[in-house]
Amino acid sequence: MTASSRIFAEADVSASHSLMPKSGVLRRRVYLGVAAGAVFAFISASLVGAYSAKLEARNKIVQLVARANDAMQLLDREVEASRALLLGLASSPSLLDGDIREFHAQMKRTQVPTGSHLVLSDVERQIANSNTRFGADLPSLTVYKPQPDFYEKLRSAGFYVSGIIYGPVAQIRAATVSVSILDDSSDIEYILTSSLTVDRLDKIMSQLAQISGLDVIVVDHDDNILFGDDNLLDSIGIDGLNFELSADGYFGRFKYISDNDGEYFGVANVPSSVSMWNTYAIMPRDMIDGSFYKFLNLIFFSFLFFSIFCFFIYRLLKRGIENPIEDMETIVQTSQKSIDALRTGITDVRQEEHRRIAQELHDTTAQHLVAADLYLGVLERNVPSRTGGDEVVRELQVLVKRALRELRSFSFLLRPMLDSAGDMREVLKDLCEGYCERAELDCSMEIDASIGRLSPEFQAGVLKVVREALTNIHRHAAAHRVAMSFRRHVDCLYLQISDDGRGGISFPSGGSSARVGLGVVGMEQSVRSLNGTLAISDTKTGTLISVWFPFPDSAVRA
Repeated sequence: MTASSRIFAEADVSASHSLMPKSGVLRRRVYLGVAAGAVFAFISASLVGAYSAKLEARNKIVQLVARANDAMQLLDREVEASRALLLGLASSPSLLDGDIREFHAQMKRTQVPTGSHLVLSDVERQIANSNTRFGADLPSLTVYKPQPDFYEKLRSAGFYVSGIIYGPVAQIRAATVSVSILDDSSDIEYILTSSLTVDRLDKIMSQLAQISGLDVIVVDHDDNILFGDDNLLDSIGIDGLNFELSADGYFGRFKYISDNDGEYFGVANVPSSVSMWNTYAIMPRDMIDGSFYKFLNLIFFSFLFFSIFCFFIYRLLKRGIENPIEDMETIVQTSQKSIDALRTGITDVRQEEHRRIAQELHDTTAQHLVAADLYLGVLERNVPSRTGGDEVVRELQVLVKRALRELRSFSFLLRPMLDSAGDMREVLKDLCEGYCERAELDCSMEIDASIGRLSPEFQAGVLKVVREALTNIHRHAAAHRVAMSFRRHVDCLYLQISDDGRGGISFPSGGSSARVGLGVVGMEQSVRSLNGTLAISDTKTGTLISVWFPFPDSAVRA
C-alpha cells in the first residue's frame, strides 16, 4: 500500500473532506483552464491567419503567372492552327501549277473563323484575296505597316506572325499569320496569309474565366495592344517592364511596379516563342498582399474583442450552456447548406470544364483534321493509280471525315445545354436532335405533353442520364437510328432510349459485370442518385435502355 493510501485509510471523514478543494477553487480552476485554452487558441489562430495571408499572397502571384501563361497558350494554339491551315493550302496543286484563278476559288471555299480571310501575294503586291472577286484591283504590300524582319524570317523560317496592322481591302485591324512558298532557286515566290482580327482575338480570350481585379493585356512586338485595357498599360508604362525570371522559380516572370499615380500593381509577363507577342496579367498590389497587413490590424482589434469575449464566456460558464441541442442542430443545418453549395459548385466547375474541352476540340483539333483532309486531297491527286496508293488515300480520307464527324458529335455531348433549366420537353428535344444531326442518325422522339418544367436538381439529373446514354450509343453502338420516349405515369417518369446498333449488352447482368463498361456504371450511378431504376436489354436488333424515376411533387417547379 502506498503512503497516500495509508493516509486516506487512517483519516476520518472530516479530515478527508478538508483535503477536497472548495467549490469556488474548483470553479476558478475551470475558468483559468478555459481562459488559458482560449488564449492559446487566439495566439494559434493569429499565427495561422498570418501564415494563411502570406500564403494567399503567394498563391495570387502564382495565379497571375498562370493566367498570363494560359492566355498565351490560347493565342499560340490559334496561331498554330492558322499555320497548319496555310501549310495545307500551300500544297494545293492549283497553286503549284500556277492556276491562280482556281486557287482563288479554293481559298473562298476554305472554312476560316468569322471575320478572317485568306490572301495570296507575291513579294510586291496581293494577287488573290478571298474577300474579293478574282481579278479585282488589289493593293501593293507597301501600303501595310512595315513589319520587322518580315522577308528575312519568311526566307529562313518560312513562317511569320505580324503585329496589329490595318487591312485596306477588308477595312479591319488584324494580326496576320504568313507562310512562304519558295521557287526552285529558294527565293520567295508566293506569300500565303491568314488574318486574326481583333474581334477573333477577343473571342479567344473570352474563354478565360473572369477573376475579379485581374486584367490580362496582350501586346505585339511593337507594343501595340492586341487585347486588354490600353489605358491601364499606358498608366503603368510598358517601357519599364524589364522582367527577369523570378527567384521563386515560377514558370513566368513577375514584379511589382507603380503607375503614374503611385499605385502599385503586381504584373506577370509571359512572352510567346511562336508569335513574339507578350502577355501581361495585372492585379493591384493591395489585392495580392494587402490582406496580410490588414490582418495585422485586425489582430489588434480582435484582442480587444477577445477580452470582451472571454468575459462573456465566463458569464456563460457561470450560468450554464443553454439549449445545446438547438445550437448543434443549427451547426448541422449550416454544414448541410455548405455541403449543398459545394456540390453545386463542383457541378458548375465540371460543366465549365466540359464546355472548355468541347470548345477547344472544335476550334483546334477539328481545324487540324480539316488540314489533314486537304493534305490527303493533294496526295490523292499526286499518287499514281497503278500503284494502288490512291485507294489507301481514299480510305484515309473516309477515316478522317469519320473522325471529324465523331469529334463534332462528342464535343456537342460534352457542351452543356444553353437552357438546361428550361422546359424539359424542349431541352430533351434540342439535346437529342442536336446529337443525331451531328452523328448523322435518324431520330424519333415521343415526349408526354404533361411533362413541363422540373426542379433544377431533378432535371439536371435526368439530362445527365440522357447525355450518358447518347454518349454510349455514339461510342459503341454503331447505330443508324435512335428513338426516345419520355412518359409520365401516375407517380413516376418512364424514359426509354433505343437504337438499331450492334447490341450485345444487358444490365443488370445476373451478378456478372464482365460486359458492363464505365459508361453503364456512370449511368447507373446517376439514376440511383435520383432514386430511380435502370435496365438495359439486348433486343437482337439493337439495345433498349429503360429508366424509371419516382416523381414526387417536389420535382415540379412552380
